[in-house]
Amino acid sequence: VVSGFARFANDDMALARYDGTGALDTNFGGTGIVTLPVGGGPDAANAVAVQADKKILVAGSARSGNDDNVAIVRWLIDDC
Repeated sequence: VVSGFARFANDDMALARYDGTGALDTNFGGTGIVTLPVGGGPDAANAVAVQADKKILVAGSARSGNDDNVAIVRWLIDDC
């Protein structure tokens, strides 16, 4: 699982999951990529960890107006 932001989705937080061959895992969000708008402006997922229960914890930033805020998001398996 890698984290970042998606230009194609208004700079929303983005995660991509790859399988053992290095190809996108289409079981993850249907395409291998999931996005999430967190603030009203550009967001970025800067760090990611997969917990023992397979939930995904993401830390990053979310812009709201002129303010950059810290954002912590936890994705559940069923959300992807």
